[in-house]
Amino acid sequence: MKRWLLWMGILLVVYGYGLRIVTLGPRLTEQVFELGLGQDIVGNTIYCTRPAAAQKIQKIGNVIEINVEAIASLKPDIILGTDLNDPKRIQRLRQLGFTVVVFGQPKDFEGICAEYVEIGKLLGKEKEAKERVSVLKKEVEKIASQTAKGPRRRVFFQIGINPLWTLPDQSFMQDYLRYAGAINIATNVGYGQISLEQVVASDPEVILIALMDSEAKEAMALWKNYPSLTAVKRGGIHLLDTTMATSPTPATFVAILKQIVSMTR
Repeated sequence: MKRWLLWMGILLVVYGYGLRIVTLGPRLTEQVFELGLGQDIVGNTIYCTRPAAAQKIQKIGNVIEINVEAIASLKPDIILGTDLNDPKRIQRLRQLGFTVVVFGQPKDFEGICAEYVEIGKLLGKEKEAKERVSVLKKEVEKIASQTAKGPRRRVFFQIGINPLWTLPDQSFMQDYLRYAGAINIATNVGYGQISLEQVVASDPEVILIALMDSEAKEAMALWKNYPSLTAVKRGGIHLLDTTMATSPTPATFVAILKQIVSMTR
């Protein structure tokens, strides 16, 4: 199926016709736009807000609950989904005859790049995708070589509150700290839940917060209740764009990495 779709995508692009694409996750929407095919997206989720043009596309539900009837009415040539989508609804779309390609959560930066190239293949943009990934990988290598010579700050990366959550052990987000040359104070935490006492005892020099609006404000207020923390004393509490940090494309991964490097020097 993927081979047939690949050839169809290449032919359509060559002859100036666009595929009708539905994207069921923010990072998928962004990647299609980055490949220059954003105008071909006919439907996406309410969380697909980047770039700004994505907000004007017809919404077909959230990431988990997708509206099968709404998607079917758009008559897409291809549906790009994630493993967060309701599998029963994905199966229903396939039963209706639609081509659905589901992508799992990448485990590291290499996986993020591989996904981008795979999407490029499916949409007839393999060459462009590989060229872009090659440039970004070299950029990450350069950053890693530079940070290897600098200070290694103790960092707590917060992605949840009430209860407190940090980076899962098996997550591409671990690569942010690895390439930034930082020390993750929260290791061997399984899925990422951690106690406040553990964080305070580890005394991080930097706290990175990737939470939405009200939760981000709550987290900022929480840490200010602990003025003895090194991160508080040195003004080392920083907010990151949640969507970019937790659902990146290769390009936005590098953008967030650069921010983290600047925050941990």
